[in-house]
Amino acid sequence: MKKVAIIHYQPLEYYPPTTNFLQYLEGNLNANVYVFTSKNQLNRAPYISRKIKINRASFPKKKDSFIISLFKQALFNFSTFLRLLIFRPHVVLYYETYSAFPAYLYLKFFNKEAKLLIHFHEYFSKEWYEGGMKLVKLYHKIEVDFLFKKAYFISQTNEYRVEFFLADYPFLQKSKLRVLPNYPPFVWSELLNNKVCNFPDDNKELKLVYVGSLSLKATYIKEFCTWLASCKHNVTFDIYSFNLDQETSDYLCNLNMPQVRFFSSGIEYSDLPAILKDYDVGLILYRGLSNNSKYCASNKLFEYMACGLDVWFSDKMIGTYPYITENTFPKVIKIDFENILQFDVEKAIDREGLPEVNNTYFAEKVYYNIIQELN
Repeated sequence: MKKVAIIHYQPLEYYPPTTNFLQYLEGNLNANVYVFTSKNQLNRAPYISRKIKINRASFPKKKDSFIISLFKQALFNFSTFLRLLIFRPHVVLYYETYSAFPAYLYLKFFNKEAKLLIHFHEYFSKEWYEGGMKLVKLYHKIEVDFLFKKAYFISQTNEYRVEFFLADYPFLQKSKLRVLPNYPPFVWSELLNNKVCNFPDDNKELKLVYVGSLSLKATYIKEFCTWLASCKHNVTFDIYSFNLDQETSDYLCNLNMPQVRFFSSGIEYSDLPAILKDYDVGLILYRGLSNNSKYCASNKLFEYMACGLDVWFSDKMIGTYPYITENTFPKVIKIDFENILQFDVEKAIDREGLPEVNNTYFAEKVYYNIIQELN
């Protein structure tokens, strides 16, 4: 039986597309799969698999000293490498530069015939690497000098990021690059049979929701709440976020707005469809401060759509423009949050005469294509 090693230094629970993929592998890949990752520090329910072995190392905490943090990273690298030597995988898939070092040691010195696949959740520019930690710079140099050339394929989440990546590393053949978008599983669609839609009944409250990481600097959360305070419509806004800085947390906790509720524990990913289906509009508020976020089609875009919500996103997110939908519903519309007083909410929620189109962005087709490479 083929052996597949998946190296994901960041805790799995912070990256639902990865746990979705592992869940799909359980029932669709005839192979022995071993995952190497870290223990999450944000009290997320640990991902457990019936068929896939998962090894977890300690992950650095914010309060750890530099030495302790360095030690934990080294422990992950070398414990993963030793387990790779024992496991002897035929295929190695690693996620992002943080996970590169154990793969390098194994492929460079012990199994040059193993097949290498690489996936990036985010696009990291050359400038990002230059301004980052020295250890990450070292990992990245190893990628450029060896791993990128060795890889059977390297994947990004959309075409924009592929083009940026190819511009950064022109020695790579375009045929080596893949697009693997972050879609939710098809099972989510089965929960929508009893979804109640408020549109366009003005007598019912309009339920808005935001799920995900938050920052006053990187998102328009403050601008949106300021607009909401003056909005004359019957609107409620729920915020689910466990990944935010103290300044943003203090702002939300001190809001004196009864129509806004902040749930600092977030939502477990498995609970998202059951909760989201009761809302009308999902928000994506990124400012687009880097090419990574500017040319991004957020996970939440597809998760909101899969749950039957309209989506309002920042007009700075150019990567979401291909999904704009205004003549059918659910709608996907861009908003200039810097001039939000000009936002026509009545037009945004109007569905009169518009046909409903079922969502088609589900992960199974994407995963099927990956499995062909793993076999």
